[in-house]
Amino acid sequence: MKRLIGITMGTLSAFCAFALDVVAHRGESSLAPENTLDSLALAWKNGAKYVEGDFHMNNEGEILCIHSTRELKSLWNIEKKDKDLTLDEAKKSNLKNHKRWAKKYPNARIPTIEEVFKIIPKDSVLVLEVKTFRDGYVEKVEALRKENNLSYDNILLISFNDKAIAEFKEKYPQYKALWLYSMKKSPNGDIIPTAQEAIEICKKIKADGVDVGNMASSRVPKLTKEYVGQFKKEGLAFWVWTEDDLGSIPFYKELGVDGVTTNKSSKMLKRLKKDS
Repeated sequence: MKRLIGITMGTLSAFCAFALDVVAHRGESSLAPENTLDSLALAWKNGAKYVEGDFHMNNEGEILCIHSTRELKSLWNIEKKDKDLTLDEAKKSNLKNHKRWAKKYPNARIPTIEEVFKIIPKDSVLVLEVKTFRDGYVEKVEALRKENNLSYDNILLISFNDKAIAEFKEKYPQYKALWLYSMKKSPNGDIIPTAQEAIEICKKIKADGVDVGNMASSRVPKLTKEYVGQFKKEGLAFWVWTEDDLGSIPFYKELGVDGVTTNKSSKMLKRLKKDS
């Protein structure tokens, strides 16, 4: 496995020796409860260099690792909007009523961003998805990065919120960031947005590339080498989400995709190693 020396524009693939980076979606989410310290740590332990988590800033100004209101209900039995979840509620969260995870992960709870930062391995990366974005989000992340002696290379930002990426890049351009969007199909079958439209947004917000989904959905047009190639010509990284089909690996390699986000990171890493 090659060791990362530094993530620079156009070289986000340097983390992996297989020419296709694997991003663990909400940690090792097929083997542990998603977005918990258990899931994130397990993904790093199993060999993933890039591990993704979702982070909302709540009404108190705390940043908590949780994906959505649906996740709060289905996993933690908390009926609240994600942005309204308090720090106290996160600390008291538990899986005692969850059929799948209660016995195996009795101590799991919703972590804070501080707790996640403390477990990032030295040569690995937290793919930090910025969800609910408020004033102070950027400054809090930067302060905690320093407090935990993390380098900018230990954190890769992703977000659907172009304003969030723009503010991070304006205040702390050392962070690398990818703009998230979902592909849609036009009436004639073309991809929306066009590559050029997405590239222009990247340039405007100073993103280092894109993270495009949902690859597993039959409702989106088929990704093409030409589409991906337009980003690569501009020196922009191209990642996709969320893909659990191990048989898709040759397809993404052929297209020149840099990274694939998956719920089965350990299995995809093994498949890549076997095929290399």
